[in-house]
Amino acid sequence: MLIRTVSCAPIVAFLFAIGSPLKGAPALQKKANPEVDVRAEDGTVLIAAHQIRSYDWATHTLTLAPKVREELSARLRKSKPGALVKGIPFTVAVGGKSVYSLKFTTTLSSATIFDAPVIVVDLAGLDSTVRLDQLRIQLGYPGDPPFKVDDPRDDERIFDALKAAGKLAADVGWIRVIPSEKEGKVILYRPDGTARTDIKASPRGARSPDGKRIAYVNSTADETAVHIADADGTNARKVIDKRVFANSVPSWSPDGKQIAFVAAAADGNGQVHVVDQDGRNPRQVTDARFGAEYPTFSSNGRLAYLIWGERPGKNRSADLVIGEGADAKTVLKGAMLTTYAWSPDGKEIAYGKVGTLVFHEVASGKERAVTFGDIDKGLARYGITRLAWNPDGKAVVCKMTFWGGRMVVGDYTTFGDKEIFIIPRAGKPNWFVPGENVNEIDWISHKPREGR
Repeated sequence: MLIRTVSCAPIVAFLFAIGSPLKGAPALQKKANPEVDVRAEDGTVLIAAHQIRSYDWATHTLTLAPKVREELSARLRKSKPGALVKGIPFTVAVGGKSVYSLKFTTTLSSATIFDAPVIVVDLAGLDSTVRLDQLRIQLGYPGDPPFKVDDPRDDERIFDALKAAGKLAADVGWIRVIPSEKEGKVILYRPDGTARTDIKASPRGARSPDGKRIAYVNSTADETAVHIADADGTNARKVIDKRVFANSVPSWSPDGKQIAFVAAAADGNGQVHVVDQDGRNPRQVTDARFGAEYPTFSSNGRLAYLIWGERPGKNRSADLVIGEGADAKTVLKGAMLTTYAWSPDGKEIAYGKVGTLVFHEVASGKERAVTFGDIDKGLARYGITRLAWNPDGKAVVCKMTFWGGRMVVGDYTTFGDKEIFIIPRAGKPNWFVPGENVNEIDWISHKPREGR
């Protein structure tokens, strides 16, 4: 038998050749995130992305590399003598594309500019809150317009680009309140109660993790069902109508694929259910004797809920449970809970009892309690009814109500009835009076645009 041998060298050489970059060909590079810069109307870059060290979203203040502000001011004065007094147009761009237009001006100007946001290039000399290496984007000049205008500075494309670049300065965020009496309105406050801002509310519902959809319970004479819609309320569709409780608040899983809600079981008690966002694979999670409610997914996908005990009079005990089936873990048993909320990282749960707020570490079981009577003796019989964490997980915002019977005549109120409380995990609580009756409350990282 004749065995023919064939050299493997040409094949090996060919495989190496096709597996290696062609000589002289550019290497593939990861696509860079779009960055924020400042440009003249003709597209010339005035402040490059690398010259912006940080951006304070709360005050719209840019911190720049050394001498950039001084060089820009000199450049503007030299290139267009006298024009700075009237206002020199320019744009804020993301990825080279203009997002909004504004004007440079000077403190020497006597002009009024309300048709566009403004940067006063020499403001640092007169305003102690602006350093020599900073520029502040104002809504108008010499101050904010005396009438309501759209604020283009809050564009989320700019926020997202700055966040991706790691240039957002630390921000205490905003307390977002949905008042009871003002339909369609949202009110924003700084955590110290200042800077009140009224904006138009977005459609009600639980927002999906990517912010593009909302889930809500649609209750009519014909049905009570979980619906999903786009964030602006359009393209609504029914997900499931299996005896859904009208007051159930849907909760999204962190991947946006599932929704938890409460629906009636055969005995009429509410039980926790989960369904895929397309309506498939519905399942009942709990089968509690006296019912279960308030399902909430954590950021790492764990499902928490309350299992009710028998109701003794006005109050009702509950078990706080995490997980399903054999993996279910009771965090707290037989407590008079008023509400609870997951921390942003999913490692803690804050929960309220009458007279107390507790920070509970899920893994270790360690707890830290804040006693309301230590804040003020009159708060000993108050319980939290609205609760949310701040974005960095270091504090919560809450609204309390008196827990028990008391005689009230007319518009009588006392400390605790109207206040919004900020309670840190470590440190002293503080509070402010919003001037509105609070229906819903949360803590967000930045000011949203109208209807968001």
